[in-house]
Amino acid sequence: MSSTISRATAVATGGAALSPTLSPEAFAARAAESNLPFIMGMIIPFFVLAFIAVSLRTYVRLMVVKVIGIDDYIMLAAMACSCVAMAIFSWQSEHSLGRHTNTISPAHMIIHRKGNLIYSTVGAVLGLHLVKISICFLLMRFVNGKAYKITLWSIVGFLIAFTIACWGTLIFWCLPVKAFWDFSLRRLPTTHCYPQVHVTNISLMNTSFNMFTDVLLATLPVHVIWNLQINRHQKISLIGVLSLGYAAVGLGVVKAIKQVGLPKDRDATWTQGVQMWGYVQLNISIIASCMPALRPLFSWLSNAVSSGHRQKTNGGSAMRSFGGEDMETAIPLRDLEAGNRAFVSANVSQKSMGDESWIDAGGDSGSEKEILPMGSHGNAGIVRTTMFTVKTDSRRD
Repeated sequence: MSSTISRATAVATGGAALSPTLSPEAFAARAAESNLPFIMGMIIPFFVLAFIAVSLRTYVRLMVVKVIGIDDYIMLAAMACSCVAMAIFSWQSEHSLGRHTNTISPAHMIIHRKGNLIYSTVGAVLGLHLVKISICFLLMRFVNGKAYKITLWSIVGFLIAFTIACWGTLIFWCLPVKAFWDFSLRRLPTTHCYPQVHVTNISLMNTSFNMFTDVLLATLPVHVIWNLQINRHQKISLIGVLSLGYAAVGLGVVKAIKQVGLPKDRDATWTQGVQMWGYVQLNISIIASCMPALRPLFSWLSNAVSSGHRQKTNGGSAMRSFGGEDMETAIPLRDLEAGNRAFVSANVSQKSMGDESWIDAGGDSGSEKEILPMGSHGNAGIVRTTMFTVKTDSRRD
């Protein structure tokens, strides 16, 4: 029994034992410990929230706005990467995730490392980069100026090239590739693997680039949005939504700290710190990126609540005046600032009530604002739909 414990310890740590051989009782007690509830408790809520956010985004695009753009498709692909990563965590949880490294059998450690490789290529690299590419295409809808377009396309090109470079580094870390997960092959003279410190440095560089692009994509729209022909409250609201990407920057810092300590961590399977915080960062990025597309849904919920409140307090809808004028005066129905790509349209429904015609009203508080894909309303931009009431008297003298 003790020889089995020593062999499991040596293989799990790459050939060097963690500590003197454990007694059967100590080994059993250590093997019974599990950090899995904490790990799954951290990642599952964010996965569920990200899945809900992407589902609602897709519903809004298909059923409300009725236009779906390339950024929406890319975000769906990013969510698919998150689902693959979640499946990897579930796969590892059966035998290795959240357990002490020196209590995991060699066969289970091979499965664990295979899962790490798949997670790194699909979740940590592809998924996170797809989120950023989706944001770039979202910003392209309403930015003006050649410089902004060139900047965004440059970020997209860089992310594509960087994704390929990261894949190459991870997949060909060891030759043969199988030595990545089977440490027994690393003792062969024909096997070549880069030192762990080199891989850590590359991982830190990847995290640094991701943090830089997060800051850039959260900061770039500020000047653009501030020049749009919408009121100050709407500008601040939209900037705040797009600035949620700074949360991903904070998680990137936590992930970087874990990466620095990884080469010295002889019990990495217990916390799975780099993967866990990286996965939370991925899902937070997805959630933040979906928020601008969910504004019509939030507006609808707000209108429904306020409408119900008005009906209870007033017993019906009240007539409103615009700009201090009486409702019988003319109301301009066209307010289109195409030069700034801020589109304002009116959505009305008419009811007949005897001699009078009514068009239901809702003011600026009931406005529905949405960033539409290329080609909508003949151009790209932000649509603001204002509900209003018009009263006409059909009686004749």
